[in-house]
Amino acid sequence: MGTFVGKRVAITRPLLQSQEMMRAIANFGAEPKCYPLLEIRLLTDDPYFQQAVQRDVDLVIFTSVNGVRAYVHARGEDVSVQSFPKALCVGEKTAEAAMRAGIHVIGLPERYAAEYIVDLLRKNGAQGQRVLLVRGNLADPLLSSALVELGCDVLELIGYETVPGTEARKLWDDIKNGDIDAVTFLSGSAARVFAAAKNSDDQIGRVVVAAIGPKTQQILVECQLPCHVVAQEATAFHLVHALANYFALAPDF
Repeated sequence: MGTFVGKRVAITRPLLQSQEMMRAIANFGAEPKCYPLLEIRLLTDDPYFQQAVQRDVDLVIFTSVNGVRAYVHARGEDVSVQSFPKALCVGEKTAEAAMRAGIHVIGLPERYAAEYIVDLLRKNGAQGQRVLLVRGNLADPLLSSALVELGCDVLELIGYETVPGTEARKLWDDIKNGDIDAVTFLSGSAARVFAAAKNSDDQIGRVVVAAIGPKTQQILVECQLPCHVVAQEATAFHLVHALANYFALAPDF
């Protein structure tokens, strides 16, 4: 049987979002190594965004922790003592960030997919309500369209943008030098940045590639990159556990 202990695992998500994953990897006895392939830039200095978040709405939808950060930052006040609209959050971490800010979260969809979010909203009687959707520049526009079809009055705001980081080339070089045993991808955007930095002589070799979900796996395949591990649930916790199980069952590693 193989082991995850001592394996050097590359984390490709933005640095501020990597801490929990680093701890999870270290708890298995593996070595986390950060290569932020993406950077997050809040767009909260935009006057339109600052005004829009003050509008009177019935519901705010946050699809990520970064959306919560952008919203709270743009409000510019202590949100814990204000009267805020209720919120629907995608993912437990997003909900935790919203609740820490004093925002009342009404629920979490089972999965991050438009149909699950709309189904939860329908159960909560959101038809006809004024909905503020705070998302990133690379988010799938399908959710906004689905909300309109549900009968919501939707105000969609881009609260942050995801831009390529500067570590992709270094990651390829470290792979070439044998310093990496596994690479984790928590978004298709990171996979595309990694693929774009590939030189003609770069090879993944025996490095294990892990994706947080089927969509990221699909983009890896589209980028002509392998994918050996896919998390059963789209969380960093489940991705680390899936990777640990893979190494435990792979005697060749």
